[in-house]
Amino acid sequence: MKKITLLFCLIAVGLFQANAQFETSYEESEGYALGDLNGQVGWGVSAAAPANTFEVVAENATDGDNSVRANPGDSGTLLLAFSPNDIVIEALASVSIDLNIAAGTSVTDVITQSPTQELLTTRVQFNAADNSVNVLADDGAGGLAFLPVTTFTPDTDFTFTQVLRFDDGEIEYFIDDTSVFLGSVIAATTVEQFIVGYTEGDSGFTADNLRIVNGDVTLGTDDVQLSDLKIFPNPSTTTGTVTISSRIAGEMNVAVYDVLGKQVINTITSGDLNVSTLKAGVYMVQISQEGATATKKLVVR
Repeated sequence: MKKITLLFCLIAVGLFQANAQFETSYEESEGYALGDLNGQVGWGVSAAAPANTFEVVAENATDGDNSVRANPGDSGTLLLAFSPNDIVIEALASVSIDLNIAAGTSVTDVITQSPTQELLTTRVQFNAADNSVNVLADDGAGGLAFLPVTTFTPDTDFTFTQVLRFDDGEIEYFIDDTSVFLGSVIAATTVEQFIVGYTEGDSGFTADNLRIVNGDVTLGTDDVQLSDLKIFPNPSTTTGTVTISSRIAGEMNVAVYDVLGKQVINTITSGDLNVSTLKAGVYMVQISQEGATATKKLVVR
């Protein structure tokens, strides 16, 4: 699979000790003041960002009093805010942030990367034009592409979480407590820096409660059990059947979506799934069982 090199560069001053995880709610007690985020507590912004593009504000907080607001503009330029770049995590870690994305046309980016490895770790886009959530992932043909995996509700708080399982070579993505996609590690095998930003349009976002910590922060016994779901063989063929195995006994509701987000299969099964109607390509398989939902990637050749 083609690796993607580090795309987003900024020299940020590291203010945290080695082996530090990273948690912030942008509060005064953490050293933040209301106003331009640039230059506060080691944060920087891309050169194209005008002053006060990203502001610490006393509104829309999900934890404490403050949040960061990205103010809308009309340049159509990708503008980014960079955390300090000396975060250190273990092979199992979680990255989560509370977001509220305004209705409109802007595309919000959530990015993690490793400046040491000069590689991107993850990149996810939230498109306000169609409310889609798009994960940069293996396209099944040796390259990378943004795959639509779910939708979000604009002007509403939600928590976006990435669980990084580097030893297993996988990253799982959650909206609130629901798993929406399980993908492969695409490049970097650690996270040293967090980036949030957007392509300017007529809408912005607020962000709060950023946590980059060791371990799996997702909650719920059913979520843990569904994270052990397996689909095999994977890759499959257009003439075959795949088996979905789960630690929970019983029937599963299965919906399969193509890379454009179109539902191509919707069925109930106890394990076997006929994929003979599918064309070669990459699909998202959403599996629901006993009130829990997980999403897996299926490659059909």
